[in-house]
Parts: sequence; structure tokens; C-alpha cells
Amino acid sequence: AIFQYEDLAAADSSQAGKLYDLLATLYQDLGQSSKALSWRARQLAHQEKAVPGTTGVRIETLHEMVLLQQQTGAHDEALATLGRLAQMDAGNSYPYYRQMAEIAEQTHKPAVVKKALEGMARANPKDVESAAALAELYLTQDELEAAEQWIDKGLGIVPANAHLQFLKGDIMSRRGLEDEAIAAFEIAREDPEWRSVAQQRIW
Repeated sequence: AIFQYEDLAAADSSQAGKLYDLLATLYQDLGQSSKALSWRARQLAHQEKAVPGTTGVRIETLHEMVLLQQQTGAHDEALATLGRLAQMDAGNSYPYYRQMAEIAEQTHKPAVVKKALEGMARANPKDVESAAALAELYLTQDELEAAEQWIDKGLGIVPANAHLQFLKGDIMSRRGLEDEAIAAFEIAREDPEWRSVAQQRIW
């Protein structure tokens, strides 16, 4: 049946889009992710040519492609597709950036992790943990000003956030501002999860 559908897809341009979708689904059901991905790519190209102004169908196809790209180990391609989705579907970009961060973390791409975290923080300014993760990344790279910017953004939303206050204490300590460092660590110490490590910093 698959071979017949492939022959039809090659011959019948009027039904090509539906046939590409069908073939991709059939190959995916058979566990042949590489072939399924190939047909999804053809489906996307057909959609872009047939209905260039319509994003909804392309977004759905790109979703399918990300899944297949991960299954086939095409991590760079998956990251690129997620980046494209974040641009096309800007109102829902947060989960795309979060998935990018997860893939980049698993594949040891720190620059992409940073970019994805920045996307998450921009997409959801209330996501203080992304701001804290970014600040920690910048801090490990000795980029204190950039780290402090993200700390200030996060503390502007949740002033008593233990993670951010702990990082602020570290920056103040590096700058020789001991009183300010201790004050930040004391705030962090109020959180049970940060109590021990914050107390060690104070000592």
C-alpha cells in the first residue's frame, strides 16, 4: 500500500499534500523515522509553495518534524526547527525555547542553552528561574554585569527569590562588598533549600 501511495504522490500533484501526510504517518507508525521525516519535509515544502500565507498548517507540520528529528538524532536540525517555530508562533514561543534548552543541554551546546534561556525569559518575564539560570551561566563566565542584569530583572518580580539572592551575594562578595553579600545570603538562607549553602557563604 505504501508503494502505491508513493506512486500516487509522484503522479497526482492535486492530492500531493494529503499523500505526503499519509506517507509520513504510515512510515512513522512502522518506526521508520528517517523516511517519515523525509515525507514531512516534502509536505512542508508543498505547504509553503501552495499556501505561503498560511502558518497554521506549517506549524503543525514543523511540530511533527521536531519529533522525528529528535528520534533520528538530528539534534541540530531539531534546534533549527524549534527556532523557526518560536519565530512563527511567537505567542506560544516559551515551550519551544524550553525544548531548545533541554536539547542543547543534552547535546552540550552551552551557547544554545543561553540563547534558549534568554528566549524563555523574554517570552515569560515572570519566569524567574530562567533569569536565575542565565545569571548563573554569566557568573561562571565572569560576566558579572550581564549576570547582575538578569538578577535585577528577576528580583524585580520576586524580591526574596533565594536562588537570585544567593547569586547576588556571590557577585557582591567578588566585588568586595561584604555587608551587601551577607545581606543577600541572609535572605537566601530563609529558604530551606538554600539554608545550608547560604549559611556556609556567610561564615
